[in-house]
Amino acid sequence: MPAVIFDQVTKEFAGGAVRAVDRVSFEVHEGELLVLLGPSGCGKTTSLRMIAGLEEPDEGEVTIDGTLVSSPTRNVFVPTERRGIGMVFQSYAIWPHMTVFENVAFPLRARRARRAAIADKVEGALALVGLEGFAQRSATQLSGGQQQRVALARALVFEPRLLLLDEPLSNLDAKLRVRMRTELKELQRRTGITSVFVTHDQAESMALADRVVVMRQGHVEQIGTPEEIYEAPATRFVSEFVGSINFLPAEVSRELAPDGIVSLRFGDGSRAISCEWRGAAAPAVGQQMLVSVRPENLTLRPGPSPDHENVWDCVVRSAVYYGDHREYEVAVDDRIFKVSAPARTAVEPGERAYLACRAADVFVVRE
Repeated sequence: MPAVIFDQVTKEFAGGAVRAVDRVSFEVHEGELLVLLGPSGCGKTTSLRMIAGLEEPDEGEVTIDGTLVSSPTRNVFVPTERRGIGMVFQSYAIWPHMTVFENVAFPLRARRARRAAIADKVEGALALVGLEGFAQRSATQLSGGQQQRVALARALVFEPRLLLLDEPLSNLDAKLRVRMRTELKELQRRTGITSVFVTHDQAESMALADRVVVMRQGHVEQIGTPEEIYEAPATRFVSEFVGSINFLPAEVSRELAPDGIVSLRFGDGSRAISCEWRGAAAPAVGQQMLVSVRPENLTLRPGPSPDHENVWDCVVRSAVYYGDHREYEVAVDDRIFKVSAPARTAVEPGERAYLACRAADVFVVRE
């Protein structure tokens, strides 16, 4: 049985004028780290708060470890403190008047744990997050990264069955944020604790998640592994939100080939593009489609590429060197493509070149 079942859940605010979460469903598997990803206002934090019991759903049900904890129709609502969850907030909520030890011990004292047990568990939790020797340090003496570790230790000290994290890295500087996401993933792997992580940062979701739930305007756009979300986006929104992408309106020019390749034309109709067909029903000749290809899946070369199904002559419009790679904008007739290429690929603006990609890297986009 899944660790969390979020089933057809709806949450409204302002007397029903705002539907923050609209019949959303997903499951969290035992021991996985599931990321809720989306822009501000998409419903991800509201969903997390309903799992935590900080908000009551208007419709639907929430189940944790086989126990129904929220159901308006069955008049069930288990309060937060009885759900067995640990939670880390964006602000960390570290009490400045307490030592590190007292901050971490707070959940145990609230549960009336024995003094000896408190000391052992706090010591273990601090060791888990790399803060051995910090027990008597004042909370005001800690850096941002250390405060985040204290918040994690406090959430883990009573051995919760579920860990919920609401944008816990957003207050850190960029370099520390990258380091902490690595440490957090390793911590989750070592403890095996089922976790739900909320973020608007797609790079963060790719680095942390076992699976990602992409949300938009209170709805789920796609659920999948980071690879599935990035390499096979289900909708245009997912394509644009998760990484950079090129879109191309095209028209089916031939019947579906036996090898599953569909041929399309674009521009004034003289240019062709092939892609692997992943739909259930074969497309019809003349059908209008929107296809996409990631910048890093495009190859820029001075000569034609015989090992790619799609090859077009082009003109380089701009080139930017980033040290480990170069980014280009190239024109195929009046259509502009963004290209991310290895640093060794050096083509100057104004030069003619060839742009290529495999049919397997071209996807039909659902609006």
